Amino acid sequence: MKSYIKILMVILTIFSIFFIINPAFSQSLKGYTTFCVEEVKVNPSVPQMYGPILQDAIYRQVARYSGKYGWFNNFSKGKPATPNGVLIAKAQITSYSPPTPGKRIGKSFIPGGEWFGSCSVQFEVQFIDAATGKVIFTKRYDSKSTGTNDTVEYAIERGGEYVAKTIYRHWR
Repeated sequence: MKSYIKILMVILTIFSIFFIINPAFSQSLKGYTTFCVEEVKVNPSVPQMYGPILQDAIYRQVARYSGKYGWFNNFSKGKPATPNGVLIAKAQITSYSPPTPGKRIGKSFIPGGEWFGSCSVQFEVQFIDAATGKVIFTKRYDSKSTGTNDTVEYAIERGGEYVAKTIYRHWR
């Protein structure tokens, strides 16, 4: 029994050190008045049409959350007009998995499996201070579709919401 407690203590210590040392968890995004989403870069293996869809999803979801929590006064797409007080989100889609009939059929045999999606989108977002050009932190996302909304577009929309939730966690 004591060995389990020792293992648990080691795991908790490592976990705590990771969160204390990792600068991504200590950065605050408070103090920015404008949020800007730059054009999304897309890897060659991913259809290029998903770049503007992700840009719109991030823009829409952050604006929605900002209206509720009062984060930003202004929003823009592309390059910011003035760099002062601007937080830039620079995204890149790294890979995706389209829906397939095989995945859908396989999940139908799992009790409750019809609620799992079969497609996903992987992307990363750099949060950049426009005035200094410094990357505040970078976050990777793996967004999946769900149930009847089994489309890449829906996975991207959920990814936009994940970005807004990241800002929520770092707004202190």
